[in-house]
Amino acid sequence: MTPLNFTAKNNILYFISVQDYNNLVFDHWDDGSTNRTRGIMIDAPNNGYPTAYYKLIENNAFVKLTVDSYSVTKSEIRGLSVTISDSTGVTKIAEGTPLTYMVNSGTTSFVTAQDYKMYVFDHWENGSKNRTRTITPTEDTGLSAYYSTPTVLLSVNASTISGEPLDRIRVVVAANNAIVRDGFSPLEYTGTTATIYNVTPQDAENYVFDHWENGSTVRSRILIPDASIGTTAYYRPI
Repeated sequence: MTPLNFTAKNNILYFISVQDYNNLVFDHWDDGSTNRTRGIMIDAPNNGYPTAYYKLIENNAFVKLTVDSYSVTKSEIRGLSVTISDSTGVTKIAEGTPLTYMVNSGTTSFVTAQDYKMYVFDHWENGSKNRTRTITPTEDTGLSAYYSTPTVLLSVNASTISGEPLDRIRVVVAANNAIVRDGFSPLEYTGTTATIYNVTPQDAENYVFDHWENGSTVRSRILIPDASIGTTAYYRPI
């Protein structure tokens, strides 16, 4: 322990090593050296008075907080929004995953996983179902948010203007510029919430498209379901 006194012999090289203590970290010696192990030789009649200088690492030193996002099947998903707020609720950062942010060690932060389109927050890697998580990290910490993609049922029916059901009317369902279902009425397709679907009924040999149940006469219809939905295309005879 310092101050340390030691009776040394002349003209012998001694090595002195200093250690860190709690939040005191060695910085340099009185000669400017930053190597914590120092060589010193006593040359009588001069005594050696080496002095080690320390820096105080405050309790609010920064640590790294990393947040990743995955599907419940453990496939990585990028770009899902995460918000990090301080203990007073003030938002410090809101960006897409993977997100890395420096926080003060030992201080409380709130991490909130946001939903995005078809992706709905399900749980954290520790099993918590609460989308807002309270943490007080004292070292670099990694969090993982897991998301599900809830399914919805799209039902497309066809009918004459007088209300008689029409079977075998071809219906094409597309999403992201690709056909995801091509079949005949009554048609069902299991999709995901917040996905943009383009539903296009075709004409039949004796019937031509007239309108949808909502009155629209535009053949191709855009659906962005947040729940299961049923639609009906009405036809008039040729």
